[in-house]
Amino acid sequence: MTETRHDEKREEAPSNDAARNGNGQPSPDDEQQSADGNSEQTSDSRSQQDSAEQDGASAASPTGEQSPPPTIVEWTARVVSVAAVLALLAYIVISGLQTNRPPAFDIVVLQDEIEQQDGAWVVPVEVTNSGTVSVEDLVVTLEVLGGDGSVVATEDLSVPLLGHGATADGAFWIDRDPAAHELAFDISSYRVP
Repeated sequence: MTETRHDEKREEAPSNDAARNGNGQPSPDDEQQSADGNSEQTSDSRSQQDSAEQDGASAASPTGEQSPPPTIVEWTARVVSVAAVLALLAYIVISGLQTNRPPAFDIVVLQDEIEQQDGAWVVPVEVTNSGTVSVEDLVVTLEVLGGDGSVVATEDLSVPLLGHGATADGAFWIDRDPAAHELAFDISSYRVP
């Protein structure tokens, strides 16, 4: 296979010895063929350049022509990509700058909504986690205090999940009138996931 290629090259471009006549000068026939070959090569390269110029509107050519400006779809993809990267970076920076506060709970009794139902008193509350850490299995204990400050009744309220900054609504059912007693709240337990 290698020999065939070598022979083909010899036929296409004759060696210096074959192109010269006996006195070392190129023969007139060889000069004519060489001139014809050069003009063919020049015209071939010109026609390739002309077709590249005609097609130049759609792609960059080796001569340095520029491609057309990006389409609206390309610009939209670029803007969305840049916005996504910036949003991710902002989230990472903000998350890194925030300090973690342990769970802290605010319990508010909704006084206007306290009512008596079926012989018991319903005491609705809002429990808010003001920390930056979520909690699971939160247990809030309500203690009903007597006139002397002793605990006369207790009730528990379970909140399965309370995220950071989130508020959960719940209600305690007690058998004593909350208007006649003092109510005290305590966090019995919770678990940090």
